Amino acid sequence: MADTITSRPMASFCLLETGYERNLVGSDGSLATVLEVRGTSALGSDGDLVRFCKHAAETFTPFMTSSGHAMQFCFQRDPDQSGAIMEAAVAPARGVADALQMDGMHDILDERVSHMRRYVVREATHIVLWTRPSVLSGLERKRISEEMQETRPSWWPRAVDAQALDRVSKTLAARHNEYVNAVTFELSRNEEAAVRVVPLTIHGAARVIRDALYPGMGHDGYTLIVPEVTNPKASKSAGGRMPWMTYPGAPAPDASHVMWPQLRKQIFDEGAIEDSGPGVVIRGRRYANVDITRGPVKLRSFNRLIAAMRGMGNEPPWRASFLIEGSGLSNVGTLVNYAVAGLTAPFKLGATQSALYRDAIQSLRDYADNDGAAVRTRISFATWGPQKDVQLIEERVSRLQRAVENWGTISTSTVCGDRLEGVLSSVPAIDVRSTAPAGIAPIEEILYVLPWMREASPFDEGSFVLRTRDGRPFPFEIASPLQDSWSEIVYGAPGRGKSVLLNSLATAFVLSSNSTRTGMPVLPRLATIDIGGSIEGPLDLLRDVLPEEMKQQVLFRRLRMLREDGINPFDLPLGLQKPLPQQRALIVAIISIMASPADQEGGISTPPGMIELVGRIIDLAYEIASEDPRSGNPRRYVRGEDFDVDFMIEHLNIPDSECRTWYGVARALLLRGAPREAKIAQRYAVPQMSDLLLTDQPQITALYSDQDGVSLTKTFERMIQGAQNEYPILDGPTQIDVSSARVLGIDLTELAPKTNLKQTSIMYLLAMHLTSSDFFMTKDDLAYFPEEFREYHAKEIRMLNETPKRLVFDEFHRTTGVNIVRRMATQFMREGRKYGLHVSVASQQYQDFDEDMVKATSNIWICGVGRDFEVDEAVKVFGLSESAKGALRRTVLGPGRDGAPVLGLFRMRDGQHEHVLLNTLGPREIWAYSTSQIDRAIRSRLSEILGPREARRLLGAAYPGGSAAKEINRRAKLAAMQSDDVSEENATAGAVEDLVREIAEGRHYAGISAEMESA
Repeated sequence: MADTITSRPMASFCLLETGYERNLVGSDGSLATVLEVRGTSALGSDGDLVRFCKHAAETFTPFMTSSGHAMQFCFQRDPDQSGAIMEAAVAPARGVADALQMDGMHDILDERVSHMRRYVVREATHIVLWTRPSVLSGLERKRISEEMQETRPSWWPRAVDAQALDRVSKTLAARHNEYVNAVTFELSRNEEAAVRVVPLTIHGAARVIRDALYPGMGHDGYTLIVPEVTNPKASKSAGGRMPWMTYPGAPAPDASHVMWPQLRKQIFDEGAIEDSGPGVVIRGRRYANVDITRGPVKLRSFNRLIAAMRGMGNEPPWRASFLIEGSGLSNVGTLVNYAVAGLTAPFKLGATQSALYRDAIQSLRDYADNDGAAVRTRISFATWGPQKDVQLIEERVSRLQRAVENWGTISTSTVCGDRLEGVLSSVPAIDVRSTAPAGIAPIEEILYVLPWMREASPFDEGSFVLRTRDGRPFPFEIASPLQDSWSEIVYGAPGRGKSVLLNSLATAFVLSSNSTRTGMPVLPRLATIDIGGSIEGPLDLLRDVLPEEMKQQVLFRRLRMLREDGINPFDLPLGLQKPLPQQRALIVAIISIMASPADQEGGISTPPGMIELVGRIIDLAYEIASEDPRSGNPRRYVRGEDFDVDFMIEHLNIPDSECRTWYGVARALLLRGAPREAKIAQRYAVPQMSDLLLTDQPQITALYSDQDGVSLTKTFERMIQGAQNEYPILDGPTQIDVSSARVLGIDLTELAPKTNLKQTSIMYLLAMHLTSSDFFMTKDDLAYFPEEFREYHAKEIRMLNETPKRLVFDEFHRTTGVNIVRRMATQFMREGRKYGLHVSVASQQYQDFDEDMVKATSNIWICGVGRDFEVDEAVKVFGLSESAKGALRRTVLGPGRDGAPVLGLFRMRDGQHEHVLLNTLGPREIWAYSTSQIDRAIRSRLSEILGPREARRLLGAAYPGGSAAKEINRRAKLAAMQSDDVSEENATAGAVEDLVREIAEGRHYAGISAEMESA
């Protein structure tokens, strides 16, 4: 049979006439509002779903006990659009990369799209709420009819092919808005699993319809042509009436061509074709429908159906529509009356069938009599594919039909009276009808099979894109305005993906839209305090993709216990001669730990009164080093201590009279436009560790003259003298320069041994001082600066306050038992947002997060627990649900082929969200973030030879899983077996070098190809 246009035009299947406020208006006066269902805030177990449906039934029942209200629940999954949604998801990050001139970042972003599109699908869920004129009484309908006639003025033109603006009833609109508001409010406050629903405008509703009709055509730019005001009296032209034109031979003036076109004709701008193949063809795609003809014998959640569709492999695009109408029993008609009476002869029903009908209907009536609602339901599905691939569409229909039938022992049919009408039955919001036969059921049962429990992100966009277990993209926005605090906990046992997650978050922070919110393409401030150097990979990636002039803004530094890596904890912002309150607190914490003896368990025992003593001595040290004419003795400038400063003084011809002290040198250099050298001079001006031996000063001895005081001061003096010898990194002025680094990673591996808690704690605080001492400065602090420094710092502070900042404490379990460090971290978490600071604390142990820290955090990431009994403890610490508890036991078990699972808790202003997500990275990005010692060695060595970008490309191609550790171990064992003289360490190093050389020379791929051919 040749292709033919369908017997009825597509627009004739659409009831829509015009629009009123946010509502679509039907030609019979019906009103429809489309709600976008964005998903649930919780994981949602079967028990949660049952309780949710019970609560939701209480909302819907008052509207479903009589006719007039209806609900269409529409669901769609389309894997064919996975590439488009991933492109949209990474678009914000692309924009930031372009603004920062990160041209090399696009290969990573391109890989994210190409890799993730295999795992994600486009999914959309909508609820269409209908209110029909039949909801009103006969008297109300009569009054409305008279109202509409009065509303339409006598001069209103004839327009048979335009929107009939007099279809709107304000009385019906009031009833409809009551329905919409009740549903929206109650769903969002459901205690079991709040569902985020957003009413759409009529333009948004039209996009939803068009996207179902013509996938990809419901774009954001599509809008309807509708009057801004639907009252005809308000639509007059300057002449007092709507203008229209006549044409020769017209039977009567008709203004259709100058008025607003009917909605149905705007939405349906292309027809359908019926041919010898299945279904109908619409705009190059072939659609076919599947209707449910008998409801389920067993109730199963909609997620079970999705799992079945995904489980078949290569999931096809498909959609579903559940059309639910009130007063289901009143619509049954003659069959109900005869069945209840047992008079089944006219229907030729046997005794068994009669009993079944009679019992079922009586059960429904009993349910309705007990304040329930028996609703009329029709369920339709559809799938589609390329127009010419008939075999593919037949396979997809068969798979869809099989999955639906197995979803609770259901009967289905692909045959309906009109193929086009069957396909359109699953399109949202075009009419209240379906080709599927009607069934009647308690509303709770119908609600149970609807797609409520669909996890979705509370963020509309974000630079970190994860996915749900069933393929929904899940964008995460760092430092979101939707959250009250900007702090984060990351917990994961070793090997569960914690470090890779932190590295993903680091890159996401740099690529977030917040990075350019100042209007200037500048990097945000990111500081990571690490043990093990796992942050080195993402920093190498960022440095590699930045333009040459910005590469110095990304710095990774592995600190050593050497004077050459010296960091003076007494450093101050340029021009200050005593610390700001926040900086003083950090300095006091460092020196207090230093002055405290270690106890027998290896912890720190701070003597009573030590913290107060430390504070007094620190204040005195700054006073003595200051330029105060009464008590100060500032350090004298000595030529030869710093070449850069000496050179700049000579270059700028600064007179000796301004260079008597280091403070004077700093002042003179800044005023002449040399801030970098001025900051170096400032380092020589401030106190140093050796300046703390002040216990014999009158200001101290006067307060600590008794026996306890003398003992305390002697302890302080002894501990500080010992620290000078034990910690050479603290001896003298600061030697390392991180002033130009905006993205900074500090590795404390050599400074933070597991067996020395005191030293580890000091080094953590020292790293905090080095990386983030200026994070808490505000414009109020300008009052502390001398006048000549305020203009400089006003600009610096303004830029700092406008710049997003992130401070990461990794391996925080190393500070267990040191209350000072933990109190400071908690304070940072609690107060960070007002400074534009996002704080992240990561640990392998759940015990490291006390109650105050958990309360202060906005996001909690759990990558997995170590042992099963720890699940219960983690649930208590973090306040997890029973569903989350089950997920930790069964799902969040460490990285796999499809990504690394993580349990995420996000505290939003609208409540807590709890989701199991997958961090799915492409091969190149995994190699960039790899934290294992062997893989980092391979990446580092190959990067030295080929450059980081080419190294990532080749490693990703050779080992797409992101690790070559197994291959290295295999080669090392083989080498050790072949020679007794080769140690395991040397065998491993040799295997790494051999593999790197093979990849660099291209021989590795030749070997793989040969193996594949021989196999």
